[in-house]
Amino acid sequence: MTIFQTKRSTVMKDFEEWRFLLRNDGFNVDDDRDPAPGNIPVPGETLNDQQTWGWGGRCHRKVFGGTDDMPKLIQLTDSESKLMTILSLFLCLFPATYLDEVLLAEINRNLDKEKARRIGLGEFLRFLGLWYYMATFKGVTRAQFWSTKDIDPYSGALIRFHGMMSKQRFDLILKSLRYTNRLAPAYEDKFHGIRQLIEAATS
Repeated sequence: MTIFQTKRSTVMKDFEEWRFLLRNDGFNVDDDRDPAPGNIPVPGETLNDQQTWGWGGRCHRKVFGGTDDMPKLIQLTDSESKLMTILSLFLCLFPATYLDEVLLAEINRNLDKEKARRIGLGEFLRFLGLWYYMATFKGVTRAQFWSTKDIDPYSGALIRFHGMMSKQRFDLILKSLRYTNRLAPAYEDKFHGIRQLIEAATS
């Protein structure tokens, strides 16, 4: 018998004695062992699919035809989208005004404080692309992408970013990232730092 089992049996024995003594003294003891009447399942009760645990092997979106929806970018016709480059389509997913007037402006304001070179849209997209690429790896630290060691297929990153951006520059841009140019409100707003980004992305 383990220590846990011994302690548990001792506690349960004490509880049973305590309950017995209280009941003998005329107290009504609710030992809380039985489920509440409303929680007792009715025999033969059938539940909806959404009320059962686990996955039964059916995709409810597919059953209701949800996968037949053709995704598209609003105000962009099929003929227009076919002529666009991958970069143009990618940029359609970004709020352009916010990107230019808030995000890049705030990064540059912080870079100016560091007396560093300002960032343009092209360099920001490269910075973003490096993040997306790093996100496809598991168990690799950010620093390993700028390692000076030889590439090892069994450990570390399988590519080096030196030719695309220096680690110092990458870290400086990361340090300079701000998602809002608004002053913090007088009340506590835990989402203040990203609220402007959310508004731009959902409007």
